[in-house]
Amino acid sequence: MKPIQNLIVALDMSACDKCLFRFAGYFSDMLKLRRVYFLHVIPESFAYQPPGMRSPQVLSPVASPAGMIREKIQKAVNRHFKTRFWPEIIIEVKEGDPLRAVIEKTEELEADLLLLGKKRCNAGSGITARMIARRVMSSVFFFPEHTRPEFHHILVPVDFSDPSFSALQLACSVWGGQQNTKLSWIHVADPAFDQQQEWPGKLCAVFDRMCASKKVDSPGFNPAIVFNNQRNVAAHILDWAVKNKADLIVMGAKGHADAHELQLGSVAEKLVTLEEDIPVLIVR
Repeated sequence: MKPIQNLIVALDMSACDKCLFRFAGYFSDMLKLRRVYFLHVIPESFAYQPPGMRSPQVLSPVASPAGMIREKIQKAVNRHFKTRFWPEIIIEVKEGDPLRAVIEKTEELEADLLLLGKKRCNAGSGITARMIARRVMSSVFFFPEHTRPEFHHILVPVDFSDPSFSALQLACSVWGGQQNTKLSWIHVADPAFDQQQEWPGKLCAVFDRMCASKKVDSPGFNPAIVFNNQRNVAAHILDWAVKNKADLIVMGAKGHADAHELQLGSVAEKLVTLEEDIPVLIVR
């Protein structure tokens, strides 16, 4: 898969930004990033504030002059962005539609990874997360606010498509072999095979053959085969992750067509909108 070198961090001047800076530093070390691009977008409707008026809490609530915001971001970078491998740092503050601006910037810069925080105050709607997951061309890392950049059990959903093995490859290359880090893969199988006792073993054999053919080094992976009795792949993945204390889900953006889920991408969209505390990294 293509190495991840360029990171975009979508800031909104909220308390969640502190976590974004920390995760940016974390990924800079883990991936040896070449460039980190911090972006804050002031909605056009809030570009002007009459004296005495206060901006409501929206995606990008700050309506201060761009120069003041840029200075504030620079100070926050100096305070919270900690990394041993220092990449090129770029800060941009602009006006516009935040969602559109983030999508366009990932295309303009040919970004490899977008960092996006999920606030509890937005839980339940999932509109922004779902649109980002659907429309950006880069990989996207969604994390709930107050999440720490420490992962001890990483789960990779596998449907035996190329994108799912790209996610597996990234998980192996970044976290594989790390002490105290457990790696698991999960496949949500058709319930028609639920009564066939040999089916999990066959799937594990297929997994091993595909890893060998795609040159994915996956030592120490823990397999999990569950059956789609709820007809909801995302719910099964999340349920297993919660029960087994997975603290990161890494999955491909698209997968094989299925009678009930058009593609793994639709599962990814559902997963990032669910009201849970597990970060999700969608790999493209």
